[in-house]
Amino acid sequence: MSLFFGPKREERGVTSAQLLAGFEPGTRTKSGEKVTTNTALRHAATWASANLLASIVSGFPVDVFRGSGRSKSPVNPQPSIVATPSLMVSRRGWMYQGMMSALLRGNAIGYVTQFDGNQRPLHAEWLDPDAVKIEQDNTLRAPVFLVDGKQLPPERVIHIPAFLRPGSAIGMSVVEYHAESIGLGIAAQGFGSQFLGSGAVPSAVFKNEKKTVSPEEASILKRRFMATLQKKREPLVIGEDWTYQAIQVNPNESQFLDTMGYTDAQIARLFAPGLAEILGYGNQGSSLTYSNRVDRSLDLLTYGVLPWVNRFEDALTAIIAQPQTVRFNTSGLLRVDPETQRVIFKTDREIGLHNIDEMRELLDEPPLPNGQGEDYSPLGSTNTAPTGVQQ
Repeated sequence: MSLFFGPKREERGVTSAQLLAGFEPGTRTKSGEKVTTNTALRHAATWASANLLASIVSGFPVDVFRGSGRSKSPVNPQPSIVATPSLMVSRRGWMYQGMMSALLRGNAIGYVTQFDGNQRPLHAEWLDPDAVKIEQDNTLRAPVFLVDGKQLPPERVIHIPAFLRPGSAIGMSVVEYHAESIGLGIAAQGFGSQFLGSGAVPSAVFKNEKKTVSPEEASILKRRFMATLQKKREPLVIGEDWTYQAIQVNPNESQFLDTMGYTDAQIARLFAPGLAEILGYGNQGSSLTYSNRVDRSLDLLTYGVLPWVNRFEDALTAIIAQPQTVRFNTSGLLRVDPETQRVIFKTDREIGLHNIDEMRELLDEPPLPNGQGEDYSPLGSTNTAPTGVQQ
């Protein structure tokens, strides 16, 4: 019995070597670039977009509740599949892996390595999507997952599809469906590096107006000229029969810079609306103030992060004991300045939305002694901050 594959009954599935022996398909684009998951990640905008979303979602605290409404109460200790889902990486690392898989390949596929006594998952590891083939015979049947032609036991699979079309339970891949946009970005990035590095056009012309210079003399003059330029800001002395002309970059050839800016923003928007602006693509000339920073954080949470949070909440809720639910605490993304937080606390306490101890917990402060901070009773209007909350 292996650590990765657990008891003997799933040996009809695959071995760890087979899981790691996957291949990476790719799409040859009109730009000439073959786009795969790995090549896509070499493009700065793809890496920045996927990393930002994966880092935010994996960084949220996760809570588990039992019941709903007034009867809702936190579950402590949390189920292992939520608190310590992996035996190989941390909980945040596990979430990051799942997010990157879903973001880039459209599917996060987990393999349950251990069950509890009630046959609920205790631990699971994400599989490389390139090593797993997903098949769905028709719209009324669940997909099956195969590695090297062998089907994975359905009870061992955790599947989180990202982008779904009607009639299919298999997620669509951003890298596959938008290979042309990503390929253009990779090509522009490569051309820019070559253009600025090797330089297909000489940087200057050094010409003698009165005599024809032999190849040997030209070579000697070039070496001496280059040696002078390398001596950090020393003056260049030439006779009246020599002229030096620097060659300006042809604007048509330097348009790759505009192309790179356009494709960076376009690629970022593939992952979430407004992500390009968060990453600084396509907002040249705009200033960042506290007000629009908060607005951007709210937009990022609403339009970019919450859809991913909902997918993982639903997937984790489905595999733990019922009626327990998993919820990500997303409030950390909307941090405000101390004065604004003070006003929020004041309002929440006045209407009885939160008690003092709950607000103190948000500030990492201990509860008030003798249960003084447990009262939810609404208060009358007041101009002071809630008692017991440090200002």
